[in-house]
Amino acid sequence: MKLRSLFVFAAIIELACNAPLGLAVTATTGGVSPSAAPPQGTKLSPATSMPPTETPPPTLEPEITIALADSADPVSAIYYARPDGTIVRTLPLADSEIGSDLIIGGERVFFGDFRKLTIGEIDQAGRVNYLAFTYQPHGFTDSFLPSPDGQYIAWATLDITSFDEPIQATAQLHVAGENGTNPVVVSEEQNQGQRIIVPVRWRAGDRVLFAAHQPYGIGGYILFGVYLDLFRLDLDSGVSTTIIGDCSSCDVGLSPDGTKAAFVSGGTADLTLFDVSSGKRRVVPGAQGHAAAGNIVFSPDGSRLVYTEAVVNPEAERFAVYLVDFASGVKTTLIPDDARELTARAWPLAGVIILSGYEAGAAGSVYNTWTMRADGSGLTQTFPGKRFLGVQ
Repeated sequence: MKLRSLFVFAAIIELACNAPLGLAVTATTGGVSPSAAPPQGTKLSPATSMPPTETPPPTLEPEITIALADSADPVSAIYYARPDGTIVRTLPLADSEIGSDLIIGGERVFFGDFRKLTIGEIDQAGRVNYLAFTYQPHGFTDSFLPSPDGQYIAWATLDITSFDEPIQATAQLHVAGENGTNPVVVSEEQNQGQRIIVPVRWRAGDRVLFAAHQPYGIGGYILFGVYLDLFRLDLDSGVSTTIIGDCSSCDVGLSPDGTKAAFVSGGTADLTLFDVSSGKRRVVPGAQGHAAAGNIVFSPDGSRLVYTEAVVNPEAERFAVYLVDFASGVKTTLIPDDARELTARAWPLAGVIILSGYEAGAAGSVYNTWTMRADGSGLTQTFPGKRFLGVQ
């Protein structure tokens, strides 16, 4: 079984050039950190009759397109498909050096380019364009995130200013507009090179970015995300608000509107449901034998979520997928312990959940993408050998 590692590029690029960046000063406000925490119908009289009602038309879910790539490097093409597995378009890529770190933003695909020290974008014609900024003179990291509409891009840097003990470094989170124009620093801290400030998720439709501190340069047997906290940045007002304080190397999920959160702290499979506005929380215990959990994905309306718990054993990993009702905390098993790395990636429609991960085969581990219904039925290996990139 493949040994997984979380590692980031620790090479710091020092250049003589020191072009200034605009700095958006962020005011810090006290946020809430987690703390322990049916109408009746009217009876009709015998003389009253119910008025005739029209049967409402069936609710049709919007059509979506799933973006995928081959699981092997280099990526030779991007595939656009329907949830039923139908490939509607194949976009060949001319640049053979484009790696596997691809992220969807609007109708474009973004990737980090370690050769040019910038972020590239692939348009619908397959052309590669590079954004109008470079990481120079700051240290390149592999953490970046375009907004859902592709109009903004956020990325993390770590600049080592002194290698003498104790090491002195500046961690920054940057945001730029379309095509990488007008870059500014939206969050910054001085540290000893042990952590960076990473973008976690954009809130659709506005200029709100959720971000977190993340350990830098670590390695080991790590199955899920590792964040140290979660905070919200309002790019219009410049206000930074703590959402979740120290959560001890946790994996975090957010509802689409950002009003609900869930996280799993490192070393446990217990899931904490967190109401952002009230600060109330509820703990959903992990299953016996599971020692890690993550890949938390909320439903489109934020009322439910799915996540994966794991048996932590490099030689005999098992993954189980659960559904949780946010209001009640009721937990339902969708997929019991399975040797396949079934982890939720997206819940774009009320009735469709997308999962992906590795599956052992005769030729070794293969990365596949599955779909299933929200009740756990209909699990299908819809896109064999394909890696999920995002939804358009």
